[in-house]
Amino acid sequence: VCFFVVLHATFLDVQQVHASGNQLRAAGAASLGDMLKVNTTLTELNVSDNEIGAEKDFWGKVSKVTPEGPAALAEGLSANSSVTQVDVSKNDIGPEGGKALADCLKINTTITQVR
Repeated sequence: VCFFVVLHATFLDVQQVHASGNQLRAAGAASLGDMLKVNTTLTELNVSDNEIGAEKDFWGKVSKVTPEGPAALAEGLSANSSVTQVDVSKNDIGPEGGKALADCLKINTTITQVR
């Protein structure tokens, strides 16, 4: 999560973020969404396998799928005009989270590749 806070800085010219498999969950997706609202250099974002829509139980199994993480990511992507490729696969997004991400694609026309 702290990494996305660093990307808020305007002096960084980061073009690709590959953060798959880091258990970002909803809180990480919210930080990422905030970063995407202000970042103008990122073109490729891979956050696959991060459980951004999942809440896990004590045993590490998905106990609930919530739309908060995917919705926060979608909000950030809606405001971003530099990202062209996004990988959100393997994230337990659920129907509501999927709708939020699909709706953001109606607003953000720079995204040409989604996985």
